[in-house]
Amino acid sequence: PISYYNIHKISQQLKLSSIPKLEDIIKLIEEKGYKASRTHFDFISIKTDMKIDELKKILKQNVKLD
Repeated sequence: PISYYNIHKISQQLKLSSIPKLEDIIKLIEEKGYKASRTHFDFISIKTDMKIDELKKILKQNVKLD
């Protein structure tokens, strides 16, 4: 099922030092074979069929931790 994720909130939870661009995150998700797009109602969120745990791994791998 498609889920909605606020990338800023997830990045804060993970204590990431920076937030990757949404376009970059969407590209990485799609490269793994999932669907992804921006939401029309929240400019810092995406919708995807990727599970949250895998999304968190992508975020951690693409930014430095504090």
